[in-house]
This record gives sequence, C-alpha cells and structure tokens, in this order.
Amino acid sequence: MSKESIIEQIGVQAKAEADKIVAAAEENAKKRIQAAEADLSVEYQNRLASLGEEAELSVDRQKTLLGLDAQKAELNAKRTTLDDVYVGVKTKIMALRDDDYRKFIAALIKKYAENGDRVIICQADSARLDKVWLEDLAFDLQLDLRFADEYHGDVGGIILRNDKYDKNLTVSAIINEVRALTESEAARKLFG
Repeated sequence: MSKESIIEQIGVQAKAEADKIVAAAEENAKKRIQAAEADLSVEYQNRLASLGEEAELSVDRQKTLLGLDAQKAELNAKRTTLDDVYVGVKTKIMALRDDDYRKFIAALIKKYAENGDRVIICQADSARLDKVWLEDLAFDLQLDLRFADEYHGDVGGIILRNDKYDKNLTVSAIINEVRALTESEAARKLFG
C-alpha cells in the first residue's frame, strides 16, 4: 500500500467519522430544539393561563370597586337628601310668621326657663323678639327673665343662661337633636 492510498484511506475514514459526528450533533441539536420548543410551548401556555387568571382577577377587582363606588354614591345621595330634609325644617322654622315664631320661642321658654334666666337671641331675631314681648311672657309665666347683653351665632332660637348652666335651644341644636331621634325613621320612609 502506498503512502497515498493510506492517506486517502485515513481521509475517507476521518470523513466518515466526521460525518457520523456531524449527523449525531445535528440529531442532538434537533432533539434539543424540539425539547426547547416543547418547553417554550408549555411555558407559553402557562403564562397565557396565568395572564388570563390575572385579567379575570383584575376585572373582578374593577367590578368590586365600581360596585363600591356606586354604593358610596348612593349613600352620599341619601345623606344629601336627608341633609336637605333637615335644612328644610330649619328653613321652615325660620320662615314662620313673626307671631308663630314668637309662639314657638315662648313654648321653649315655658318648658325650659328657670327664674332668673337670661335669654340670649341671635341678632336677626332682635326685631321679632323684643323687650316688650319678653316682659309680657315673663309676667305670664311669673318668672324673672331678661335679655342678655350678647347675641348667639346661630340662625335662630335661644340660649337660656343662668349661673349654673346654659340651655342651648338654638334652631340648629334643636334640629340636631330631632335629627338624632328621627333620622333612622326618616331614612326608612324616604328610601324604604
């Protein structure tokens, strides 16, 4: 055998061996690619499912928040309606004719005044509730009553002051007390 034929034979064997190695490498690469594609497909499906679940949760949260916002808006509307009812009552009291307003205040004084009380009114009532009116009322009730030298800051009503305590009978205080006692019933009648 000649040297050239040995070299050729070695070359053929090397090429065959190289072809086997390349074929095995290509097969191995093909299997790895297929495995990677399968893994990616599973990962894609898992992520897609996870995103779907997250989207559903997000939608559910949004629905819940919208529901809460709607309930909050409804409660605020109801609160505003109730506020308007009690503001309306206050407005009606203040809109009473002078004679009816004096009767209203006289009833408060008759029920709550004590001998020696000073009657504090708001400045707006000074024309409706004058000194002569209070003197006549005090005479009828046989009480020593007089106007204080000051005004209270409410829209109407009175404060009865003596050395022991003040009795706040302002329109706002009365409405607040009435509201505390009647708000549940008023809400039930208004909103069912």
